Amino acid sequence: MDHDRLNSDIIAALLCQFQVHISDICDKHEIPPTALIDRFEKVNARFDNLVNVNETGLIFHTKHGH
Repeated sequence: MDHDRLNSDIIAALLCQFQVHISDICDKHEIPPTALIDRFEKVNARFDNLVNVNETGLIFHTKHGH
């Protein structure tokens, strides 16, 4: 797995769409969904639940708490 390309695709999705669809990233990089879910949950915990993480992906809240 090319971690630089993976990170680049995640960052691009966040900057352009404020969300990352797990299936899109996993299909493109041939990784299991659990790898991203675990990663996103760690990010969410680190940033005081600023994002919503579920089985479909990661979504930034446009306003904290909403």
